[in-house]
Amino acid sequence: MRFLRPPARRLCSSASPPLTWERIASKDPKPGALPLLLVPGFACGIAEWTVLPRRLARTSRRDVIAFDHRGIGGSPAPAGPYSIPTLARDRPDE
Repeated sequence: MRFLRPPARRLCSSASPPLTWERIASKDPKPGALPLLLVPGFACGIAEWTVLPRRLARTSRRDVIAFDHRGIGGSPAPAGPYSIPTLARDRPDE
């Protein structure tokens, strides 16, 4: 079994609230291909995707972006309550 070093996770301070995210770069990118954004389910984050982002980057030849919802993983937890519409307005930006 080969262990891959996970990509660096970044905290996007311009988002409100700040979100932790990572971009998995394709080693053989398709020219002009837009990145794939993985949107986790409620109360889920980057960790739940396990190896899927790396496999998608390799097979789709696109960069893949994954993020932690507010209060999950490395993203801070502002005062709640949280709802699906609230989480939908959050977005990682570079």
